[in-house]
Amino acid sequence: MSETTPPSQGGRDERGNVVNRARGLAGAMVITFAVLLPPSSDAAPYGATYSLSPTPAVCGGQANSVDVTVTNTGTLTWDPQKFSLSYHWYLGPQVYIFDGLRTPLPQPLGPNQKVTIQAAVHAPNPASFLLLPNITGPLTLKWDMVQEGVTWFSQQGVPTGDQGVTFKSNTECLDRHFLLTRVYPRITNGPKVAEPESVIILGGERFGKSAGKVLLKWDDPGGEVKLEILAWHDNVVGARVPAMSGVVDYAASLVLVTASGARSTLWPVKFLATRNLLWLPDTAVQATCSQAAWRNRCNSVGDPPLGLGFHVDRAATFSASHQSGVDFAQGTDAISATLANGWVLHNHDLWGTRDRVSLSGFAEGSPSATVRLFWTAGNFFDIVRYGVNLTIIGPKGVPYK
Repeated sequence: MSETTPPSQGGRDERGNVVNRARGLAGAMVITFAVLLPPSSDAAPYGATYSLSPTPAVCGGQANSVDVTVTNTGTLTWDPQKFSLSYHWYLGPQVYIFDGLRTPLPQPLGPNQKVTIQAAVHAPNPASFLLLPNITGPLTLKWDMVQEGVTWFSQQGVPTGDQGVTFKSNTECLDRHFLLTRVYPRITNGPKVAEPESVIILGGERFGKSAGKVLLKWDDPGGEVKLEILAWHDNVVGARVPAMSGVVDYAASLVLVTASGARSTLWPVKFLATRNLLWLPDTAVQATCSQAAWRNRCNSVGDPPLGLGFHVDRAATFSASHQSGVDFAQGTDAISATLANGWVLHNHDLWGTRDRVSLSGFAEGSPSATVRLFWTAGNFFDIVRYGVNLTIIGPKGVPYK
């Protein structure tokens, strides 16, 4: 051979694998050992996607609001005190305005969670483009999350949310002259739950000295009510939720609107409807009556037991009587209930010969359950007679089926 291999040495190949080469005995054979390194499984701490509304029409040189849905696709939880939604303006391929207005998050946002924000945007004046004759191309709005004092997400390799814009006519923008001095209010603290006739307190900044309005909104056609204003100050507002019937529980939001028409971002709340407590009639359940005894009767259907007074049926969600023959008898009755529209099981009341009946399967707070009743009747025509009343709780004015 005309060539010999180099001395034994280690390194990495072009794919990044650890390689060790050993020279053969005669200097002509090379043995290569490769240790394959698994790819890193660490998820990126910074990640975001942006779901954008159709091309917004804006007033140049003024404050505007644009709806943006942002999803946290990273591993960090976004603290509203540290993370904000902002933007950059690009004219063609070049940055026109880099540092946009900040819109705070309404609440902490964990990985894989998303939120829709009414983002504040200050649009550039189209007339100023004339001062940049060497820059051509469309005006693009690039949405970008920012961790204040640390980094922009785009600087961590996260794609921005890009959308084009159109400019409204001067007439339209002048008709909305209040935008020239519009200041966006910010809610920094408020309730987690709202109920009919409850009083809520919203704290924040830039509410204004003149009273505006507070709206309770939920995802439903026409799902919006105006709250009664009790007190209004620049940094705190008190309001009362009106009495409401015929509505169910909702994931809702509070929105503060200043006297000048500026709207805050959404403050999420859990809306809990007024509760009503009802006894569940026998017509609302499915009953299974055991036939293990000599005479069996459930919910007024079947053979009543022999003996004075035992043929009388009592109103209940479920009532039963079982009479043995010469030998004792055992069996299991069952009742199934399925509720809707936010109604759930609340309580149960077992009456009669309870010492010989055991109940299982009742699930308080559940919209459905199958309740089983195991009974035992002694020998020589013994009678087990019992009943169960189920109570349910749910939104007032809303049907439970």
